[in-house]
Amino acid sequence: MIKGLLLGLLWMGVASNTLAASVDIDIPPDLTRWQSWVLHDKEQQRCPIQHNNGDAYQCRWPSRLKLTINAQGGRFEQEWRVFARGWVPLPGGPALWPTDVQLDGVLTVVTDRLAVPSVYLQPGEHRIRGAFQWSRMPEMIHIPRIAPGGWILTAKASQFEIRSQAL
Repeated sequence: MIKGLLLGLLWMGVASNTLAASVDIDIPPDLTRWQSWVLHDKEQQRCPIQHNNGDAYQCRWPSRLKLTINAQGGRFEQEWRVFARGWVPLPGGPALWPTDVQLDGVLTVVTDRLAVPSVYLQPGEHRIRGAFQWSRMPEMIHIPRIAPGGWILTAKASQFEIRSQAL
């Protein structure tokens, strides 16, 4: 009975919004071993909630996307803070697939998820870098909508146009 009550209290504490924002939780030593069991299939409970929706969790937070392009190709770099494992989108698309993508300095696999190049990240802080190559500068480069940190564009070209669409 007491273990059930303690387990329920642990669940409520871990699931509460005030504790979801990656704050160290003081869990009694006897309950620590149950933490992964309680959170099984509920990893989002470790994530901060969205500012305008207390029922929605934001588990992957990107920094500002840095994009540098020239006549031969381009490079991108972005840092991510991840609270629960999952997919993160990269710039580019089927017609302009990113190459030489590195996750924390190591080459990584880029997966096509609904025509969006993506990488799978574990919880923690990560840096993703990659490149594009082209013989002729493309008309557009798809930038994922999940870029609340904004983006920085450095371009060395004779002509280019930046078109932005509000989220």
